[in-house]
Amino acid sequence: MQPPDISSPHQLIDWVDTVLGQLESRFDDMNGQVTSRMNEMSSRIDALGSSIQDLIHGTPSPVTATGNNNDA
Repeated sequence: MQPPDISSPHQLIDWVDTVLGQLESRFDDMNGQVTSRMNEMSSRIDALGSSIQDLIHGTPSPVTATGNNNDA
């Protein structure tokens, strides 16, 4: 972002505050996206671990939404 024509220290302070506010907003957005994706990956990893344990212990797989299980 190019600074506007700044002719006083107060204008510089206002411009810097604006830029820092924009950066903070972008950081917060990115932080939320990363946190959401990490939570989603954590859930998938937990489900994968559970499926692997089921396979190891010979537990039948859960019935899917179509009413079939994966043993057929």
